Amino acid sequence: MEKTTERERKLPAHQVNLADLKGIIDRVAMLFGDKKLYISINFKINNIDYKFTSIEEIETIPELPDKILSYLIWISDFNRTISISSGALASLFPCIRAKGESEAWCAGAIETVLPTFTQGKLWYSWFRGWPIGAGLLLSLNLWILPQSVRKIFGVVGIRSVVFMAVPVIVFTLLYIFRGRLLPASIVEIRKSESSLEKNYQKWTLGIAILSLVVAAIGLFIRK
Repeated sequence: MEKTTERERKLPAHQVNLADLKGIIDRVAMLFGDKKLYISINFKINNIDYKFTSIEEIETIPELPDKILSYLIWISDFNRTISISSGALASLFPCIRAKGESEAWCAGAIETVLPTFTQGKLWYSWFRGWPIGAGLLLSLNLWILPQSVRKIFGVVGIRSVVFMAVPVIVFTLLYIFRGRLLPASIVEIRKSESSLEKNYQKWTLGIAILSLVVAAIGLFIRK
């Protein structure tokens, strides 16, 4: 009878480059000893799947975008397996999965991989989870605070309603499109010189916070 066990560890939102991935693959390969390995590196770009067997192969494809948001790395000898996944586009957390003959081997495999992603943790990682949901809930409560159409358009005023609707729209869009606006995983294929691309996450967070300020102002507008 063959016994296997499996462990999983969530990763923070992160950015890594090809050198980081090569280092991970090299270190993980040492855990398998001399056994022949199957290595698969998968990128998903605009609903097209790209499959590679090495980092060197990736470097030969010039048409790849500067950054990849969806990937899966799979390393296995068909008895033991380590996979690193960005998850779905809107996934809250990417993860590492290890499958092997013992808990100790799986734990060691995860600890071998984890430091690279911890070092590459993105500054907005904390914001991708409950804060977005809390912001959406708060903004909805601010918007539906008036209990009737008469109060909305009478006592409170149309401008107040418009002001309070702003964060509802912003946080709804942020919740739906956070996989694009605040991606959980970024693989940097090459350096990007675009200042907009470097800073759009900060603009996104700034707009979200500003929308709540606008809603707060709307509470005091009566006309």
